Amino acid sequence: MATEIIWSKEARDQYKKIIDYWNDRNQSQKYTNRIHRNLLENLGLIGSFPLIGKQTSISGIRGKVFMNHFTIIYEPKESSINVLNIWDNRRDPDSNKYL
Repeated sequence: MATEIIWSKEARDQYKKIIDYWNDRNQSQKYTNRIHRNLLENLGLIGSFPLIGKQTSISGIRGKVFMNHFTIIYEPKESSINVLNIWDNRRDPDSNKYL
C-alpha cells in the first residue's frame, strides 16, 4: 500500500516561493523542473523509507536533503507522511522553526 503524502499549507507556500524565485532569477523553468523531479523522487523515497531523513531537534520531525540545497521537513505517521516545509538550505536556519 502506498503511503499518503500530505502537504501542509506552509510547505506548499514555501515550495511555490522557491519555484517562483528560481523561475524569475533564471528566466527559465529548466532548473525548477529539476527541483520538481528531485523533490518527487525524494518524496517517493520518504514514502518507502520514512526514517531516511535525519532527525531534527524536534521529536518526530525529520529532514531529507535533496540537491544539496533543499530539505524536505516532514513528520512520518503510521499511514502517511506529513510534509511540513520545503526549505532552501542557503537561507538562515534560525528562521526555520523545525531546524
